[in-house]
Amino acid sequence: FEPAFRQLTLSYSIDNLVEQFHIPVPNHVKIDVDGTELAVLKGADTILSNPSVSSILVELQPDQQSNRIVELLSGKGFEIREEYLVGRRGTRNCIFSRSGNS
Repeated sequence: FEPAFRQLTLSYSIDNLVEQFHIPVPNHVKIDVDGTELAVLKGADTILSNPSVSSILVELQPDQQSNRIVELLSGKGFEIREEYLVGRRGTRNCIFSRSGNS
């Protein structure tokens, strides 16, 4: 396969983006990256520890990576508050919020 065009993209971890560009820590985060959610969350270690982040929406597949995502977010003080099925294969959008927050 030879593509007709290649588009270069710039990418940063969330932590580096916030630090290097002095962007305020977000209150809410949506992650929709089709399979690399765990890597994205690992690149957000610092902001996930910041109490300003009150909720995260992430799409989870029914696989082992989803278990690791739930464990990672649980370790940062988040728990699943709402889930919505988004397909026939068990994919679901999960809204995590800090434990103790409604």
